[in-house]
Amino acid sequence: MPRQRQRIVFCDCYDCRDRPNVLLNREQLDASNVVARQEPPPKALLLFATGLVVSADGETNLDSCTLPHLNLVVREGNLGLLAVRHADGRAGLGPGPAVSELAQLLGVYQDVLKPHPSQDCGDVSLPSLATRFKGMQAAFASTNASARQLAQQLGMALVDRLNLGAAGCTPSGEADPSAGDATAGGAATTAQTVGGAADGSRGKNPLGLPDAASFAATISAELGAAEGSIGRDLLLLHMDLDDLMGHSSPLKEAADEEEAQATARATTRKAGVAAVTDADARWDAGLEALEWLDSLVKGLLMLPEIRESTLLMLMLSPAGHEMPAILSMNRVGANSSLLQPGGMQLDPSAVIVTLRNLAQLGRSGGETVAAAAATAGACGALAVLGMPDLPLVTRPVQSFELLGLAHVETDARAPVLIARRLPGVVRRDRAERLGYREALTAGSMGAIMMDRLLPDVAYKIGRAPKYGA
Repeated sequence: MPRQRQRIVFCDCYDCRDRPNVLLNREQLDASNVVARQEPPPKALLLFATGLVVSADGETNLDSCTLPHLNLVVREGNLGLLAVRHADGRAGLGPGPAVSELAQLLGVYQDVLKPHPSQDCGDVSLPSLATRFKGMQAAFASTNASARQLAQQLGMALVDRLNLGAAGCTPSGEADPSAGDATAGGAATTAQTVGGAADGSRGKNPLGLPDAASFAATISAELGAAEGSIGRDLLLLHMDLDDLMGHSSPLKEAADEEEAQATARATTRKAGVAAVTDADARWDAGLEALEWLDSLVKGLLMLPEIRESTLLMLMLSPAGHEMPAILSMNRVGANSSLLQPGGMQLDPSAVIVTLRNLAQLGRSGGETVAAAAATAGACGALAVLGMPDLPLVTRPVQSFELLGLAHVETDARAPVLIARRLPGVVRRDRAERLGYREALTAGSMGAIMMDRLLPDVAYKIGRAPKYGA
């Protein structure tokens, strides 16, 4: 019988260099071996939020708020971008971004759109995830009714007690006792706790989001992440900002009250006093949802079964809204999109390390080369690197433009941010915080089609054979 080989070895690589210089005890070694060998295979928790990334005045709300726990996931894992398609939704011929991007993530985008592009996806027959991925047991919760219907068609179990906003509550605002499917004996008690916490929190924030710590415990119970529990292989929690703003009854009441007050003071309003615009309201709602998501990740990482043996993935989408371009990327000849497609003409000096782009070496590397250039530049030793007449080159077709062998038109101005974390399984990169600039300059994932993500997740949790090279 072949000897099982540990998949991770502590060495001097970037993953291991900050490990303490001490001997591990037997318990730590056993835990390390289990994670590295994936015995049993880890579970996957996907937190997918559409519309939470909002831009204004050349920056995003990710740059305007403090998200320590989301940034911790980035530091302990890796960061990248997912290319998506929005053409049909923008033209009004298909579902909105919430359903469109979810369909791409689940690999059924063409199946949803092709038969009846103008009708609901409920009339389309779709292959189940269990059939595609070796009996994968997947669960789903969402703020969007169409998204829940799509997931149900794919054989995913709907967990109604994890639905945010009014989707998981009765008209009175209380948690629906009949919603959801009970798994463990303590799960129902946790759901009641979440429902009570949600009731208490609805008066504190306009989106009516529940207590993050209790909600994290419910997620762990539904996933079955604790050691020895059967549970599920994958849990996908989907939230859409438009649904949260529309479903939240406190938000509607506040809007009605504000409208009444505005009407009352319309005759006495003085010039120069502006009302809050829809863009401002969306910005504030996005900030609140991001801060709640950060608190949720904090609660999840406090649970050992999530922190040590669950593949945690964060996906933040601008829902098709154009994101500001990164202007300091030294891309000569590039357009204003975040993702640079193939076929465009580029100046090689934007790629070759020259005196004009030392920043790509990092602070210490750039200072070293700059010091050498100060000495060698006087005698012309580095003149060849500064030649302005280097011929232009054509950028090759990028992986995010291909789905198999077919070329796909993607939205290069509104990619989805993705961060993955599981020590021993996901290798780290040099990204430090969640944001587009960090993904482009320090992330290791680059950009791929969103359709290709789920097969990679299935492989990591032991529900798909090895693929690729």
